[in-house]
Amino acid sequence: MNITTKINDSNNIIHLADGAIDFPLKQKVQTFFSKAKEAEDASIYPFRPMMRRSYSLSQLDPTQKTEKEECEARSGAFWECVGRKPSKFGGYIYLFKIREEYNDFTLGPGLSTRANDVKKKRAEIFPALEVSANDGIVTYDITYDIEEQIKSRTKYAFDVEFEVKKDLISACPDSEIQAIKDDLQTNIENAIRAGITFNAKLRIPFRKNAKTLQEIGYQFSEKNGQVFKEAPDREALLGAYHNLKEIHPERTWPDFQITSSEGIADDESYALAHFTGGLLSTGFEFNHDLDSHIVPRLHRLFEGTDYYQKTERELIHHVFSVYKKIYIAKEQNPGLRKYSEKLNFLLGMTADTLFSLSPADQLENKLTDDFVRYQIENVCEELNWESYVQRRFPTDTPRNAEMTRLWNEVENRQYSLYLVKI
Repeated sequence: MNITTKINDSNNIIHLADGAIDFPLKQKVQTFFSKAKEAEDASIYPFRPMMRRSYSLSQLDPTQKTEKEECEARSGAFWECVGRKPSKFGGYIYLFKIREEYNDFTLGPGLSTRANDVKKKRAEIFPALEVSANDGIVTYDITYDIEEQIKSRTKYAFDVEFEVKKDLISACPDSEIQAIKDDLQTNIENAIRAGITFNAKLRIPFRKNAKTLQEIGYQFSEKNGQVFKEAPDREALLGAYHNLKEIHPERTWPDFQITSSEGIADDESYALAHFTGGLLSTGFEFNHDLDSHIVPRLHRLFEGTDYYQKTERELIHHVFSVYKKIYIAKEQNPGLRKYSEKLNFLLGMTADTLFSLSPADQLENKLTDDFVRYQIENVCEELNWESYVQRRFPTDTPRNAEMTRLWNEVENRQYSLYLVKI
């Protein structure tokens, strides 16, 4: 459904609340509706091309941070920012190195421990996930060679396994030892080949845009046992994107915008930022915002204007529908206002989940009311979200039954409004 229909209902919602809604809240919801409308218009009528600049306005600010401070601010859970370089389109390309304890790609002692530590850290930082070293290389390093990886990882695994079993093997007759070694190597190679090939197939839809993302300034590489990542800031990314549009007009990419943020946004602001092009932090969540939301958006943009406009309308519709239902429910039943933070969390969770999807995630099949309702009703049972909910609400942790009850109340109020209108 086109969201314009829902936006036109804003006056009806405010009228329904009558005198129970104060002016600042009226203004807030009107602003939200107008921003949603602007977002839809933007997906249909592209923004004017940004002005080409050779410098960032922030560089003229006498209170600007030093390069060291800017880099330290952007260091994340997995990635340490070790420097930056100016982009020819304005802004900077930031250089990151994987923290050694989370290097789950480079072969060497402790690899399995590091891989397990990555899994533990993911659960700890969820939902602010960052791409790991292994996922970054396999997905976006254009020099990644499957056969070379199978060969080197087979040798590494064989050496480790042989060291563990060498006493048993050496106790066998000399005439059988080579055959045992050959069987061991074949079994290891088959297992590694199956794993790497399967993972590579999953990554193919993402890898097809690796070269274009590299041209925008987003890339991964390995050198001397260390994994590096380059990532553009807001100005560098938008400048490079518009430059590619000018060079390749046949690609019919739509324009888009990115909102810059110094910190972690509240749930409503977070959802709203996605309506106008996405949010890119200048702090600790820089890597998460780029990896989990801006890059998936770029994947959608690379599919062309028609695809992007269609999916963007649907994404906005589903997130905005959650906001609208919560707003109506709280105005019809003021008792729900004491649960505002939990209800707004559901809004933020919905935006975070939906706007992290790309064409490779079979996006079109997930843009349904049933998918959104499933995400909301099962948020407290999904392992990573359950852990986050406990951290978010440490003294009054909601269980799945409570969230389901709250959402049922929200949807019942929406249904009541429908009955009033007809």
